[in-house]
Amino acid sequence: MQRRRGASRILALSLSLCAVELFAWDDGFMTLTTPSRAESPLMFQLDFQHRFLQLFPLHGANALLGVGAVFFDTSRAQAYYQTKEEEFTGELSVWRAIGGLRAGVGVEMNAGSGIGAPAGVPAVSWAGTVFASAPLVSEVLTMAANLQYDTGYSNLNFGVGLGLGIPRLPFSLLLEGSGGFPADEAPVYFWSAGFLVKTAGHQFILYGGNGNDLRMRTLAGAGFGAKDELTFGFVIRRKLDVYFD
Repeated sequence: MQRRRGASRILALSLSLCAVELFAWDDGFMTLTTPSRAESPLMFQLDFQHRFLQLFPLHGANALLGVGAVFFDTSRAQAYYQTKEEEFTGELSVWRAIGGLRAGVGVEMNAGSGIGAPAGVPAVSWAGTVFASAPLVSEVLTMAANLQYDTGYSNLNFGVGLGLGIPRLPFSLLLEGSGGFPADEAPVYFWSAGFLVKTAGHQFILYGGNGNDLRMRTLAGAGFGAKDELTFGFVIRRKLDVYFD
C-alpha cells in the first residue's frame, strides 16, 4: 500500500511538472526585468538567449544562460552567465500584485572579467532595479517598465516595453526601448522589436535591434552594445510548475 502511494505521488509530481497553462505566462521581453507569473508554489525557469554581434556580414555572437526559481508568485532567485563579458550574475527580486499591476524590486551582484569595459570598471558590482508590468488592455496590450541604478558603470538606466497580443492566440508583437545615462558621457539609447510565440511552458522570441547585449545593464553600460547597424537575436524560455499536496 505504501509503495502504491509513493508511486502515485511520484506520478502526480511528474504530471504536475508538465501541467502548465498555455496563456498563463506574462509576455516576456528581450532585455527588461519583469515578474514571472507562476501558477504553483514553486516554478523553475530556464533562459537561453543568443544575439549576433554583427549581422552583415554575420560574425560573432553573445549568449546568455540563466536559471531561476519563483516562490509563491511573489519572489524569484536567478543566476546568469553572459559570454560576451564573461560575467556571472546572481539576482534576488520580490513583487506584489496591486490589481492588474505587478510591481517589484530586484538586487543583483555581477562578477566577471569586464572584457571591453572602460578602465576603472570594477570586477564586482551591484545593481538595483525597480520594475513593473500591467495589462493595459486585457489579452491585447501589455506594458513593462524598468528603472535601474548600476554601480559598475555608475549608470542610471531605464527601459520601457509594449506587448501587442492577439486574443485567444499565443502570439505577441514586442517593442522595447531602453537607455543609460553614464556619469561622464552622453546618454545612449537602444531599441528592439520582436515576435513572441507562447506554447505550453515555453516562450520563443525572434527579434532585431540596434544593440548586441542581452541584459539592460550591459546593453546600456558605457555603450557596450552600441551599434548603428541592425543585429538579430532569439530567446528561449522554459518554465516548470511544481505542485504540492
